[in-house]
Amino acid sequence: PENRRLPPEQQREFLRLHRALSSLLIDNYKHSFTPTSQQPCSAIETQQLMLQMLDMLQLREKLQRKARLAQNVMEYLRQNYPQNIDLELLSEIFHFHPAHIIRSFREEYGITPIEALNTIRLHNAAQFLTESDSAVAEIAEKTGFQSASYFSRVFKQKTGVTPKDYRTKRQDPREK
Repeated sequence: PENRRLPPEQQREFLRLHRALSSLLIDNYKHSFTPTSQQPCSAIETQQLMLQMLDMLQLREKLQRKARLAQNVMEYLRQNYPQNIDLELLSEIFHFHPAHIIRSFREEYGITPIEALNTIRLHNAAQFLTESDSAVAEIAEKTGFQSASYFSRVFKQKTGVTPKDYRTKRQDPREK
């Protein structure tokens, strides 16, 4: 078991349900010797309140599991960005369907895992461009892009300049 806090709005709702359930249980106990037809509430009402409380707790756990999955995927992408990564590989590694991984990741980060992977690769490529004299093709390979031309195209889409121009502007402060 883990102890966790519900967000304030869920805490209020949970406490409201708990008070209602407690009240019903007390009423049931007070009327336990009266015929069932004359009791103020039924067992079904009690069960409904209990199920609502359980649903609230399980929903919280489900959201936390999805967030944890997304965070684990992000960490994997950061550590392994140079490798050939696709949704099928992520599915094999994390034992979830690709659609579930995408949905969880998008809910947590607002983008898909592949978009995040390209962002990580581009960020690292930009660092290599400014900190090394490696050829653009070599940097593309180091950062996991399949070809230098694809890397150059994606880099220009995201930054507005080619990798070569980016390097020139970053290394020569007069051209900034």
